[in-house]
Amino acid sequence: MAELVQAFDSEFGDRDDALLVLAGLYAGRADLDLGSELRALRLRRPDRLKIVPR
Repeated sequence: MAELVQAFDSEFGDRDDALLVLAGLYAGRADLDLGSELRALRLRRPDRLKIVPR
């Protein structure tokens, strides 16, 4: 998951109209603190990520 999110963050700039939606597979895992994992990536534009729970 980290590679996908980092690739998305580096590929799309401020002028791009893009959004990455993480749903189901990652959003509902009890053994994964998704918020902590995403913060650790230090993304340039974390506001472009949306998490949809199951």
